[in-house]
Amino acid sequence: MKSNVPELRGQFPLSISLVLRLMLLAAKADDKEDAKAKVLSVLKHSLMTFKHQNETQVLKLYCVFSMQFLLSEGYLNEDCYPTEFTGLVTHLHYHEPSNFVFVAFLEKGLFHQLCKPLPEDSTKFPDSVMQTLVVILANLFGRSYLAPCRRSLQNFYQSK
Repeated sequence: MKSNVPELRGQFPLSISLVLRLMLLAAKADDKEDAKAKVLSVLKHSLMTFKHQNETQVLKLYCVFSMQFLLSEGYLNEDCYPTEFTGLVTHLHYHEPSNFVFVAFLEKGLFHQLCKPLPEDSTKFPDSVMQTLVVILANLFGRSYLAPCRRSLQNFYQSK
């Protein structure tokens, strides 16, 4: 009853979206030093590396890869400051990698090309456009995976 509380360490699923969320936290914080300490704490005290110190190197390499990806795709600028679609990507972080695909579709104007209104009424869309839009969004954000026991069928592929 009188012992100290042990230091608890959390585990976040390491992903490119997490690295982007951490960069957003560091960039938007009022107290930059506190935000930097929190970001480094998340990465340094990962349960993934708690009992396996050699995993720390893998974690560092993954963070470098994530930063290079985010820079090359334009989610971070040259100063590693988040750009305009970063908020949307980080908000949809639990749908990775669909969040990056969705934003790429928005940036390329694919939804704008798809959603052309009827010539006689600019406020209505054909049913085929709406169906196609629902199919695209359902494939991006409405996926459900089969249980492993159902995957044991021969010639089964998850995408089917």
